[in-house]
Amino acid sequence: MWLMKRTIVDGWDTDKALEEATELGLTNETLKRFFVAQIQQRKR
Repeated sequence: MWLMKRTIVDGWDTDKALEEATELGLTNETLKRFFVAQIQQRKR
């Protein structure tokens, strides 16, 4: 969820937010893909 907040609310680019999320412990690739898809839908 932090990944989505960083991109949608804070205006970060997705790559930067993914890097931070990985550093914070997000290692599940399925969840990463899900969050990126949700971010793309909400940014339109």
